[in-house]
Amino acid sequence: MRTPICDRFGLETPIFGFAHSVEAAAAISLCGGLGVYGATRDTPEEIGENLRRMRSLVGDRPYGVDLVLPKGMPERDDRDLIEQHIPAAHRRFVAGLEEKYSVPKPSGPG
Repeated sequence: MRTPICDRFGLETPIFGFAHSVEAAAAISLCGGLGVYGATRDTPEEIGENLRRMRSLVGDRPYGVDLVLPKGMPERDDRDLIEQHIPAAHRRFVAGLEEKYSVPKPSGPG
């Protein structure tokens, strides 16, 4: 299937796939879609390292990066301070999804 989005992004198929795993995002790009590396949980250093890894895996194929920079983001990497800026409504939404789909609690940050 060829669509205008394929032409715009240089894709073989109009599929966008978001993943926190660099390898999974790269696989999507290697299959002709647009793999999007979810960097929302990573430190700036981890992001730089993962972007280098992503480029080495996909070569010249297109890929994306998902960043979330909330209002009031601290100048230095401080996960506790960042956590304080997450609105209560967002926390309730995620808690509802975790409960509805029996998502296990994380074993650590990120």
